[in-house]
Amino acid sequence: MKNILPVFEKALNISNRRQFKEIFGEGSYSKVNKIYYSGQKKAFVVDVTLYTNYPELLSDSYEVFDDFISNAWGYIGLKENLIIVKNFDLIS
Repeated sequence: MKNILPVFEKALNISNRRQFKEIFGEGSYSKVNKIYYSGQKKAFVVDVTLYTNYPELLSDSYEVFDDFISNAWGYIGLKENLIIVKNFDLIS
């Protein structure tokens, strides 16, 4: 579990890449800021920022980002519960 952050970030940005670009715009990507385990909630907490140049696309796809995160979590083979903290920012 020590090196989970870079593996998870790669899975999030690579899996379903075509759909990701269609929904959030060309050049969009995600950065995983941190992952930690909450003993109180008995779940992993992932803090993820989505970077895009198309903020107008976010209003209709805010919930879809959760699906991408959850799918990437399962893609790397993790079964533990997940709490998602997400942020959005413009690509500078």
